[in-house]
Amino acid sequence: MDGGNYDVVVAHCLFCYAKDKTELRSMAQTCYENLRPGGRLVLAVNNDVWTRTSIKRPYRAGVSIFQAPISGRNPVDTQEGEQCQCNVKLADGKTETSWHYHWEEQTCLQMLSSVGFSQAKLEPFTLELVPASQRFDSGYTSFVDFPFSSILRAWKPEMITNHQLAEIA
Repeated sequence: MDGGNYDVVVAHCLFCYAKDKTELRSMAQTCYENLRPGGRLVLAVNNDVWTRTSIKRPYRAGVSIFQAPISGRNPVDTQEGEQCQCNVKLADGKTETSWHYHWEEQTCLQMLSSVGFSQAKLEPFTLELVPASQRFDSGYTSFVDFPFSSILRAWKPEMITNHQLAEIA
């Protein structure tokens, strides 16, 4: 298990397409295998607070995003692994829809650890703060105040110990 060819693997909204925990683990394993020892993984994942509240907030140019479980339940009651519909209402009034699955942030962290990643942690999605007088995009403030993504970071150890190999197997 020497490792892959990459120093960094970056993905946006990858885990939300896993239909079950087996697929989620497979995605984490693929990321791990493609990294060199010492490499890192950076994933943008759905912000669980946003997922559970699904606040319709206008972002850029009047775009708003809303997620709802297909069961019809209140977003607050979204279950682990439940399929959700994500609607993006565009400024022209049209709606784009995508389908994904809800995974708790803790489940994503545990999955990364289970395939051998170390130091997996969740961080807020941040942007360089620009003074209000210099902002050209009204959606910037909405995103800074309530981002719909969080950042999940993890590192592949420089060397894999026998204990880590046993845990991965």
